[in-house]
Amino acid sequence: MSQLSDAFLRSWQTVECPLCGIENDAQLASVVRGDAILCRGCHAQIRLIDGDSSVSAAMNQADAAMKQLRSTVSRIRL
Repeated sequence: MSQLSDAFLRSWQTVECPLCGIENDAQLASVVRGDAILCRGCHAQIRLIDGDSSVSAAMNQADAAMKQLRSTVSRIRL
């Protein structure tokens, strides 16, 4: 995994509780793993699911873009 992917996974996102509507914070790594968090309002368990794999897809796109950038920069002659 690249440094960009690592930073992406450590970033925090707001997750709204489906029961009480309170906003809760979760790291994207928790979403990828399918972890659960407890709502800070009603204490319900919220299962974090990346149902359409959008988090993984975004990480893959970012990694591919960085690889392409490195390749392009390596071909530049000063």
